[in-house]
Amino acid sequence: MQGVHFTKLDRRQMDSLGITEAQVIEQIEIFRKADFFVHLHRPCTLEDGVHTISSLDSDRYLLLHEQAAREGRFLKFVPASGAATRMFQSLLQIYYMPHFLEVEELHHRAEQGVAVACDFLRFLGGLRQFPFLDDLKQAMTTDGFSLDALLRQCEFRVILDYLLTKRGLNYGTLPKALLKFHRYPDECRTAFEEHLAESAQYMDNGCGRCRVHFTVSVEHEQGFRELMERVGSLYEARFRTSYEIGYSFQKTSTNTVAVDMRNRLFRDRYGRIHFRPGGHGALLENLNDLHPDLVYIKNIDNLVPDRLKAPVVLWKKILGGCLVDLQDRVHALLRDLTRDPGSDLVDRGAAYCREVLMIPFPFDFEGWSVDRKREFIVGKLDRPIRVCGVVRNRIFHTDSGKGPGRLRVGGTAKHLDVFHALQSRGSGLRPEGLQGKSLRPSPPCGQRRRVHLQEIQGRARPEGIGTPRSVERVHGRLDHLYRGGTRRDF
Repeated sequence: MQGVHFTKLDRRQMDSLGITEAQVIEQIEIFRKADFFVHLHRPCTLEDGVHTISSLDSDRYLLLHEQAAREGRFLKFVPASGAATRMFQSLLQIYYMPHFLEVEELHHRAEQGVAVACDFLRFLGGLRQFPFLDDLKQAMTTDGFSLDALLRQCEFRVILDYLLTKRGLNYGTLPKALLKFHRYPDECRTAFEEHLAESAQYMDNGCGRCRVHFTVSVEHEQGFRELMERVGSLYEARFRTSYEIGYSFQKTSTNTVAVDMRNRLFRDRYGRIHFRPGGHGALLENLNDLHPDLVYIKNIDNLVPDRLKAPVVLWKKILGGCLVDLQDRVHALLRDLTRDPGSDLVDRGAAYCREVLMIPFPFDFEGWSVDRKREFIVGKLDRPIRVCGVVRNRIFHTDSGKGPGRLRVGGTAKHLDVFHALQSRGSGLRPEGLQGKSLRPSPPCGQRRRVHLQEIQGRARPEGIGTPRSVERVHGRLDHLYRGGTRRDF
């Protein structure tokens, strides 16, 4: 590509990260594209892209889930390397603007509607309700400070110092997993602990083990291990299970190059190319390395307290059983098509793809030869399967909405996918026009078989028929990370 020149130092830097020149050039080409928007044909509604699970099917799926869980086939995959910087963004901003923390200036700015001032006053009003309150008090008491006294004296910067920096709790840089998230009458739990508590309720089912894998940053791995050492036995006794906790790091080979507004390589003051860690989609390589069977994928901060866990656990089980059922049927079809590639089985496979998986077919499919039809069907069936629950849309009138829809691809084909409201600009159908008509993803989701990153990105054919591969994701926030691959919602 013209305009991109690499020095010897650049090549040495890329080699150390495991990134090739071709990958960097490809990333820049993506940035140069003028249009990232999808062409939305229509949102999915009940029985048009979304299946309703009957009570009879629910009972059957629960039994399938129970059997799979008893065999220890489930793994929970939790992207947990993200820092809590955005959670404390307003507090960090005002911490570095000390003049805003003077009482008169603070209230004056709040009256003007300055966001950080308003946010800080809300923080002070709810401070005693935060689950980290006792830890904050303890950290300050150790150094001879009293939180109550500092509040009375309006010494807000000292309080923020102990909350956000290494002087105290260091919440400004710690990963979300290690923060206290929920307060209970007799304890406060971190996000890490909440995942332990939730996972045991739908992943054990008598098998005696609960496997959870966290992706973490190198500098915080020890913190995760120390927390597990402190609390692991407590949760094992409480839920009568044995945890198998694994950790991995996001690979530097998935880093993304940074560019300026003219799509030129952004460099630091030493002249080195600036790379940023890739999004959650980059963690597919970590998932590949685990060779999982059945996987739930859930973001570290997608949590509810105990009083709200019952429906989460129920639907995790139902959707997990639905996944097992679909995978069994798909693999049976693949085996049959391998043994007997006759026209009857090809027709049955085509009907299943159309009616159950809702896969679009080429307009001239009926005129193809039997062998060509079989090859097409096998190519559609032998790939990762995802099961995603959806709830009735309440947020699509905002730019933060996501939902399943039929996207126009290649003029006539209308693929099912999960898209973000921002992706639909310029598609001829505005997000607010979808309000009340569509559905959006809910956290309970599941998947099956080993994922191949190249397959998700649409760059390689799947491996042998019927070999277990699998799982793309289990949480709505990860939808946009897999835009490059073919996915199916059920």
